[in-house]
Amino acid sequence: MTEDMDAEESIDTPREIFLEDYTYLGVDAEGYHHHCDSSTEEIIVCDDEGERVGDYGWYVRLDPDDVDHVHHHEDFKFAPGLEDWADHVEDARGWDDRKLETCPGLTQTLDAVHGGRC
Repeated sequence: MTEDMDAEESIDTPREIFLEDYTYLGVDAEGYHHHCDSSTEEIIVCDDEGERVGDYGWYVRLDPDDVDHVHHHEDFKFAPGLEDWADHVEDARGWDDRKLETCPGLTQTLDAVHGGRC
């Protein structure tokens, strides 16, 4: 975890994350939901799990009123960066329901094959 991962931002318009760029990381011990948007290299921390929109769940919509804060880091588009974030949350708050479960060897292979998509 690097210091720049601790920088918090906010959003003021609804965020729509297309599923090919989306990873749901889980709910931390304080009840916040963690979402990754690899296209913007952001982790969005919300009160809500988001709304899946479209007949087949084409994208996830996050309401700005539900967003607590946003973290931006170039490593969030790669699985090892998401693991670093999940480990940071584990140390800082703990997880109530961690959804991100990866294997380091597998994630490196997937990153190489899929160009770093989370």
